[in-house]
Amino acid sequence: MNQKNFIAVLGNHYDMGCQQGERFAIDNQNTFRRILRLEGMRLVKPGVVPDFLFGYFLRKEVAKRWQKNIEIITPRQFERMKGISSGSGTDLEELLVVQALEVMADDVSLVMTGCFSAVFLPQRIDSNEVVAIKNFDFISEFKIDNLLRFSQPKGKLSSLELTYKQIAGSHDGINEKGLCVTYNYGLTTEKIQSRLPMTLLVQEILENCQTSEDALGVIRNFRYPNAAILTLADKNNNAVSIEITPDHIGIRKPENGFLVNTNFFIIDEMKKYDIPSAACYSNRAPKGIRGLRIHETNEKRYHRAMDIIKAKHKLNLDDLKGILTDHGDGFGSENTICRHGEFFSTQVSAIFYPSRRKALVSFGHPCEAGFTEYVF
Repeated sequence: MNQKNFIAVLGNHYDMGCQQGERFAIDNQNTFRRILRLEGMRLVKPGVVPDFLFGYFLRKEVAKRWQKNIEIITPRQFERMKGISSGSGTDLEELLVVQALEVMADDVSLVMTGCFSAVFLPQRIDSNEVVAIKNFDFISEFKIDNLLRFSQPKGKLSSLELTYKQIAGSHDGINEKGLCVTYNYGLTTEKIQSRLPMTLLVQEILENCQTSEDALGVIRNFRYPNAAILTLADKNNNAVSIEITPDHIGIRKPENGFLVNTNFFIIDEMKKYDIPSAACYSNRAPKGIRGLRIHETNEKRYHRAMDIIKAKHKLNLDDLKGILTDHGDGFGSENTICRHGEFFSTQVSAIFYPSRRKALVSFGHPCEAGFTEYVF
């Protein structure tokens, strides 16, 4: 593991944020300018508006829509955000834009189609334990920002998290009690709302919950800004996926000992809230994805994984790595599990062992990089 991608933080949430901010100060200070240069942002910026003025209004609008909700609903995570801001010398409003980017993407026509995840019950794993795997796919320009963070918050549960250098939340992780959470982007026709970003909910679950049942209780008490698919697994060999839109929620349990998710809904009652299967990226999307059928990659990656898994009664570690590095019958592409798209690409891969409180993590395309082991 390149130590540039790892940090251990401890103390209260503000202190943890300061440690993260100080460590990655230069990266954090440059992020907002990089966001403004994203093709998706350039496409929505009125041509007559100067960059500095567009950036000013973007910061103010995001702060107006998001800051109060984060501060009220997850005050500890807001303290961590303030610490990151203070430690890195970065404007808090700029960090709010980064934190909210996962939701904003749908508003700027990026339509996130990222991530592959699966969870296996003991009967499907040769070591007879529950295992979760994850490929985190995101906008390729952000691959340098990925971070493995070990948080030891005062009075809360410690956790190992996959996140970004600039944010308080996390998109995947495992905590000291053996609870694992993974987050896939979802898609929906429902209106995006200015509510709590999903990565902050993931962080709250890791810090406060010991089992999948505990986490479900937290999830049911929230309302969400965007579509998402969360998967939970714990050391008691429980696993569940939760399909989420701003106004609806559905719960799916393993069939034949496993669950697989990409970025479309599987539950019958949730499918009607998904975008149509035939929907395509519009001319307002970046050039590399314009005209593509949005769900094409989601469906192909899902069915490829299902074929691999069904072909084996039990999977070993090499099989799990093989799924995460899979290129189908050819080279890596937009539609392979190990994703090599022009706009979206696999940036971090992980294998989580809840009963052993262990994670294997790989940065970059997993087909090109090895996995490093981390144990609580």
